[in-house]
Amino acid sequence: MGDPEPSAKTTRLVDLGSGCARLVLYAALSRGWDVQGIEIGRELHDKALTVLEKGIRCGYFKNEIDEQNIEGATILLGDASAYPNILASADIVFAYSTVFPAAEQFNVDLGALVLRPEWSQMLASECQEGCVAI
Repeated sequence: MGDPEPSAKTTRLVDLGSGCARLVLYAALSRGWDVQGIEIGRELHDKALTVLEKGIRCGYFKNEIDEQNIEGATILLGDASAYPNILASADIVFAYSTVFPAAEQFNVDLGALVLRPEWSQMLASECQEGCVAI
């Protein structure tokens, strides 16, 4: 018999500006990924916890650690720069938000907004090599 197949690595997704955590909970539930949502706004973070609690009560998630952590998902409050260890372990960093400061209004050559240097530098220094930033 040959060697056993290596175990598949779980994808780690970080959602910056996770809002009420729709992507966090969807990815944890449907993909089995290890997902962390980081939201700076208290109101949106609290809404995410309310949705998470409802998901636990309905049996979609298991509350294994505490009220912010479930099997496969963590919902955090604060600035992304306060969580360098989470960014360092991410395979994918997703940030779909209009609140992140852009360097300019719209870069016509790139066809996109470009993050201000402090955000780009933070992501470049904290994220592991090969991490995909979306």
